[in-house]
Amino acid sequence: MKLSFVLLALLLFSVKSIAANSPRVYLFPVVASGRTIILDLDKISSLKIKEVQKLIGRRLTLKEKIGFTILKQQVKKRGVTAVEKEIKDNGKTSFILGLIGLAGLVVPLIGFFSLPLAIIAIAVGNKAKKLNPDDKKAKTGVIFGWITIGLLVTIMAIVVLVIAFPVG
Repeated sequence: MKLSFVLLALLLFSVKSIAANSPRVYLFPVVASGRTIILDLDKISSLKIKEVQKLIGRRLTLKEKIGFTILKQQVKKRGVTAVEKEIKDNGKTSFILGLIGLAGLVVPLIGFFSLPLAIIAIAVGNKAKKLNPDDKKAKTGVIFGWITIGLLVTIMAIVVLVIAFPVG
């Protein structure tokens, strides 16, 4: 009884930190009566208390019913949209960092930061692509990051060749 209430309370306070295991489907593990039940956020927001009681195999107490009702409201209010916003922000961040890294190759003072910006753009972009494969800004950020690294390697090779084999 207390375990289920604690789990519902934990679910209530952890709605923002839900991980997406596949694109556009946000899964939520619920442990009840020694077994794990996997629910997605859309299903949680549409479940009724009687259905939850069937899933966990017992009746909910008044506190658990109140907690579940609050959880449903939180999921409806900010659940999926908060996760999607975070994914979009990651794609946008990757795009901006990749663009600044690429442009930094032309601007002398910013050029020192091009390599770290490119690496971060690739990492953040791959994370965003894993969560949402259709994110075009994340894909573009990763491409900008790899182009920046390729151009940096080419520039370094030319500099080494010029130093090793001076002309004239």
